Amino acid sequence: MSKRERETREISETREKISYVVRSFIPYLLLLSFCLSTSAVAQRRPKLIPIQRDYFAGKILLVPRDERPPSLDQPRMIALIADHDLITPPSSIIGDAEKLNAWASTINFDETDGAIVSLDVTAGSSLQGRLNLIKQIRAARPAIPIYGFTTFSGPSNQSYQSVIDLVAERALDFLLISSENSSNNSGKGQQKDLLTRLKNGTSSRGLGKWGAFGDGPDSAVNSLLARMINIRFGFTPRVLPVYSSSVVREAIASGRGSPIQGLINDKVRLLNGAEPPQTSDGAKNVDVLLFVHTPQTQDQERVAVAETIAKTIDRNVRIALVDLSESKESKDGMIAELRSRKLLDKLAAYASFDPDSEQPAEAITRALAQASSFLASIRFLRDDVERVRRIDRAQVSLLISRYLSDWVFVNQIRSGLQPDLRDPMKKTDEVEAAALEQIKPIGEDLFNDQFKRNVHAFLLSNGERAQYEVRLLQRLTFRLFMKADSPQTTEAGIKPAVYLVHLGNMAVPQLRPNKSWRILTDGLDERVERRWDTIDWPSFKTDAEAVVMSVKIASQPGLGSPEGFTILSKRVRDARRIEISAPTAQGAFYALGKLEQMGIDGRLAQDFQLNENPAAAQRGVIENFSDPQWSHRDRVEMIRFLGRVRMNRYYYVPEGGNERLSEQKLRELLRVADENFVQFVYGNRPDSSTSSSINSAKADDDIICLDPKPGDFSALDGNSISFIVSAKKQLQVSKQMLATASEYAWYGNNADHASAFNNALNLLYDERTRSGVRAWSQIRGDCGGSKKLTEQKLNELQAAIEVISVTRERGLLRGELAQFIARARAAIENRENANR
Repeated sequence: MSKRERETREISETREKISYVVRSFIPYLLLLSFCLSTSAVAQRRPKLIPIQRDYFAGKILLVPRDERPPSLDQPRMIALIADHDLITPPSSIIGDAEKLNAWASTINFDETDGAIVSLDVTAGSSLQGRLNLIKQIRAARPAIPIYGFTTFSGPSNQSYQSVIDLVAERALDFLLISSENSSNNSGKGQQKDLLTRLKNGTSSRGLGKWGAFGDGPDSAVNSLLARMINIRFGFTPRVLPVYSSSVVREAIASGRGSPIQGLINDKVRLLNGAEPPQTSDGAKNVDVLLFVHTPQTQDQERVAVAETIAKTIDRNVRIALVDLSESKESKDGMIAELRSRKLLDKLAAYASFDPDSEQPAEAITRALAQASSFLASIRFLRDDVERVRRIDRAQVSLLISRYLSDWVFVNQIRSGLQPDLRDPMKKTDEVEAAALEQIKPIGEDLFNDQFKRNVHAFLLSNGERAQYEVRLLQRLTFRLFMKADSPQTTEAGIKPAVYLVHLGNMAVPQLRPNKSWRILTDGLDERVERRWDTIDWPSFKTDAEAVVMSVKIASQPGLGSPEGFTILSKRVRDARRIEISAPTAQGAFYALGKLEQMGIDGRLAQDFQLNENPAAAQRGVIENFSDPQWSHRDRVEMIRFLGRVRMNRYYYVPEGGNERLSEQKLRELLRVADENFVQFVYGNRPDSSTSSSINSAKADDDIICLDPKPGDFSALDGNSISFIVSAKKQLQVSKQMLATASEYAWYGNNADHASAFNNALNLLYDERTRSGVRAWSQIRGDCGGSKKLTEQKLNELQAAIEVISVTRERGLLRGELAQFIARARAAIENRENANR
């Protein structure tokens, strides 16, 4: 071997060795890089936190009509836009009553926030099976909303009397009845007869709004899903239609009205929405403008619509578009105008009416349900970077799905598939493969032209602006289905998978100071470290650009209770130093909670020294409802909140032991309680001798009281050992009361009411939400006062909660308050009807 060959071989071997070493150390280098980047914030090694099963904003159970896209795929995508997981049975068992009941028996209803059940039955299923399922859900979770929907195809006394009884017994909270032939006089007559029977069957039992009628059975589940999400967050989306045709606009302006206008108004109300008046003032207070591409729209009007949409979006107004035109040329023209202005990715919703297989109401519902779900998300779910990324990805995916299914498939693909599907020798999977080959390049071109590399920005609840970039259309799944009421018509189930990248967060200077915070102490209790990680330290205002914190856990004279602590804060040159001393890790845990409260109140920009010990040794909440109201997830959330507000007891004593906790649930509750220094007490009601030592809130369960006065809590004295607040059925309202009660539990008779209430508001809410809660408390008056509310008072309470938004917890609080208003209005209406 020549010298040159040996040198070449040595170089090659050396390169291979280097490559091997680099490959071997890549995982360690990545881990080291991650640790170094994290240590810049906390100066300690990060801990891996397992993904929680409850990371969705909510979970809804759906038993659909069938497995077709309008029944299953589209509702699932709409739910994901609102970050809700849709629990559905396997498509293969939807029509099998025995298998469906077996599946239902495996569902943990304790994890669901609502249920939507189809009462339409097919071969192999029975109405009684669905009714039993609804009763099973109601028995497991009495407090959650349950909606039902059914198709009315003709009079059937036995079936519909069972449905009426279900509504009358309050097993169903809402019933939507669709009619397949409601467009003809016969269908309308049958609908009127059924409406009379329903009113007679419900009014005799003192029921109010039992449900509604709707056109198109395929749109029922989307309507109910959007309605359930809106009511859960107390949200009434204001939708203002804008019509493309001058003929329709002139008819509305002249007072003659239009069938399309009435149809849209009905669908908006069904979603718990409202339509503002067609005036300049009404246009100023809308959540979304619904542009309606109507028949008889001229080419110049279509151009004007696209230009108006572009200008309106630039003003940061949400736009949805429903195409009700009836020709391929008009639909292609509308899409072409939008594409030329790069608007397809900027719409909040899109749907196109298929004149060969559906009613206009179904397209209207698709557009409204998507827009409503997206509006609820950006209004109430901007509290987490990953949550917002999931919402954005779901929104982009559904938009692409709608363009491909409503426009591309219907107008360009379907006509070529119909003869193949009627041929019994042609396999469906072969037809699907051929259709996918046609639609895939169109979808990729649409994605590359309108979506790829687009950056979406969302203002998070912490004052940062998160940015996400649309990178890839990873794949398309395509399935063909025969329409249930039109076997000669095919419909497509198209689900795209979209990849988004989180580009990072940018601080908004006027909203977020973004200071540097470090903790220097190593080897702390994991619970204390976790508490440090949950606090948004950089958002607090201080008089220094850097804050350094140290924690010392050791017994020292003067610290008093094991839960006590001292905090010393002083400015040292260019940095502020905060020193925590506590006899136990629990005391250090509470010291961090105190610093969080002071930071939120803006009190960390000064030197101070404080020494605190709790006035009551046992501080917390007692859950003792006669029926189970809170879910297991609610209890976990409450335990974590107790730790945050420095409470240490959770008494779970259901009346009569009506709900028994499984071993798995109990273990998780005990684990979460230990992580937050909370003692979980599970048993029977305390006897009279025990309960006499417990000071608890006296507010009535039926009254939403956000500002408990000093008299609503029993005064603490030197002999008190406990300060336990009775839980209310509303979880978020209970949090508000506990945050105020914590001040009394820690400071006893020295607690100042105004300070306690303000501290609770600052801890839980942003400035806008605080103003709404204060207004509610002022309007509502004394917690122990009269329960009588007038319609004027209810309108004022409604206005007070309109400003509540941004986070899931605040949205759920708004939903609890809105439901109280709805119940109060129903009570007023029942009294008025009784007096007539």
